[in-house]
Amino acid sequence: MPAPLYHPHAVDSGTSLAKALDFVGAKLRQHKEKTIRWDKNEHLVLEALQLEGMGFTLEYRRYTSGDFGWDLRPQAFLAKLGFKAVIIERKTLADLRDTGRLLSQLSRMNDSAALYMVLIDYRVDTDRKRAWSDEAILNAELSLQLNPAVFVTRCDAGMLAQRIASLYGWTQKAQHGLGSAVTG
Repeated sequence: MPAPLYHPHAVDSGTSLAKALDFVGAKLRQHKEKTIRWDKNEHLVLEALQLEGMGFTLEYRRYTSGDFGWDLRPQAFLAKLGFKAVIIERKTLADLRDTGRLLSQLSRMNDSAALYMVLIDYRVDTDRKRAWSDEAILNAELSLQLNPAVFVTRCDAGMLAQRIASLYGWTQKAQHGLGSAVTG
């Protein structure tokens, strides 16, 4: 069994990383349970650990469309617009270039009660021969948004867990100042 990781700022050198980051305590102190459904095909161990450390509970399941999702609270602004859930399809830059597969996945995003997002994950793109320019990526984002049922967002390399946590909070907000222009 590997030795436990130790947090460099722990009071004593015998404090484990998990204990120092207070993973269990974060969940116990939260007012509302924060559950994210996570596709079993997404093998992002570090990101899962980070989200659990932020107080999220992860439920692993098979998704036919999307990689992550959660239910909206009834008081959420988006719920008042008729959405019941959020479903996120994560795409690395390499995945984004596989347009045939992406189009197939987008065609399965047809539940009108779900808010669909494509999250472009700017991980290091190792395929330099097929790499797209920044302008091509921006244009691909615009093309994706031609589908009125899909919203596009992104995250910087290494920031996936933080972006998912932020999107969770954003989707659960009771009010959206800029969104009020949408509903009049």
